[in-house]
Amino acid sequence: MKPYTIKLVIYGERMNLAELKNLLNCPFCSQQPGVKDVKSICASDLMSEVLLLADRDSVIITNLVNLQAIRTAEMVESSCIVFVRGKTPTKDMVSLAEKNGITLLVTEYDMLETCGILYGRGLQHKKVAHDNH
Repeated sequence: MKPYTIKLVIYGERMNLAELKNLLNCPFCSQQPGVKDVKSICASDLMSEVLLLADRDSVIITNLVNLQAIRTAEMVESSCIVFVRGKTPTKDMVSLAEKNGITLLVTEYDMLETCGILYGRGLQHKKVAHDNH
């Protein structure tokens, strides 16, 4: 199965991270003070796709639990990462995220369910051109 990337954009509204945390029933939270509201969401396991598609102040939704996810969030100036399927970040990841002001959340939902829940709450997707490779 090929990895997939979904980009959802909030049109006209912002969602705060407390609402996002409650909506996704996140049992783990490493919330950073002063974190901005969410304006877009990029869901992918390919950090190269996140680098290409994520907007500033976006939330990254991923299965990838390693330092690369934190570094990617730092590069795109993301305010939050949601790890799906109950995957918990390591102490090193939490430390690096705290150092860079990135909130980490964990949800038991898989990526499709997570995106479906957010889509159901009014987040609309933005069409992204894909090559056929």
